[in-house]
Amino acid sequence: MKKYFNSFEGLRLFAFLNVFLLHIGSYRITSFKNNAAWAVSFFFMVSGFLYGYKLYSEKNLSINETSDFSIKKILKIYPLYLVTLIAMFPFSGIFNFGLNENLFMWIKTFIYNITLMQSWAFNPKISYAFNGVSWFLSDFIFFIIMTIPIMILLKKLIKNKKDAIFYLLLTIFASFIYAEFINYLNVDKIIWIYIFPISRIFEYISGLILGILFNLNYKEEKSDKKIIYTIVEFIVIVLLVLSLYYITKIDIYNLTSAWIIPNIIILYLFAKEKGYISKILGNKVFVHLGNLTFDAYLIHQVVNMYFYIVPGIYTVSKITKLKCSLFIMVFTFLIAEYTSRNNLFNKLSNKILNFK
Repeated sequence: MKKYFNSFEGLRLFAFLNVFLLHIGSYRITSFKNNAAWAVSFFFMVSGFLYGYKLYSEKNLSINETSDFSIKKILKIYPLYLVTLIAMFPFSGIFNFGLNENLFMWIKTFIYNITLMQSWAFNPKISYAFNGVSWFLSDFIFFIIMTIPIMILLKKLIKNKKDAIFYLLLTIFASFIYAEFINYLNVDKIIWIYIFPISRIFEYISGLILGILFNLNYKEEKSDKKIIYTIVEFIVIVLLVLSLYYITKIDIYNLTSAWIIPNIIILYLFAKEKGYISKILGNKVFVHLGNLTFDAYLIHQVVNMYFYIVPGIYTVSKITKLKCSLFIMVFTFLIAEYTSRNNLFNKLSNKILNFK
């Protein structure tokens, strides 16, 4: 069984940079409107792939494992999230309310966010409040809680490659039906297609099934087709970059289902790690930075907001904006490196787990 997918870390880094370029706001030197929709979909699917690949080999997977599995995963990510939530207080309007109805709204929004339930609020102002990217984490925690029950079901349904392909196609079809149904209802697509956890679980389940399919197909062998694999990898990367450039003309909230099929191709191809581009993506530098992207994802928006208060940011030259963007990115990764290297939040999580 394959233990590591190093090329995924390079892809994670590339996906994070997509999100980062969207969020640097006033420092942005080029239009980068909808490109991050791919990155969000990729993050959901790569997580599903890794869990599906690993858990399918578990012989005695039990529903009783759900709580332990969920608690361990949540405690690993929650402490850093809590710090970023508190760090965003100065930008949340807490000092401007006084004794009126706005204070009640702030408290309500805070409760949704501190409990990581903001993606269930059916209100973008709540979902994007405080550390705005954390709605992603709210969805992800729901997926974590559902992972064991879904995997138990999938293990019963999927016995061979044909089963895996059938249920993968069925999940893709269901995602498009859901999207079309929401479009027909003419409701807020920000909520019902992009943020709402149920709308994004199709991507996660697609990742789980793809991981199972790869598990069923995987054989440890040397490839004599490195050049062919490298050409295919190069074509896929070029097509991805081109699509990220032209996709800005499409409504971002119609892209969640549309990215499932491209991400299936990307994940399955680069999971093989047979080409030279896979080797490049899996080098030590990219693997290390890729391992930091989860922390960087939570941290970067906080760093952005504190830089936005710098006077004159709307009038600086493009060169200065580029320098600011690079500085923000480097500073974000330095903080992520510090928290990761010192295991600040893992130590806290371990203490809680040991106490339990």
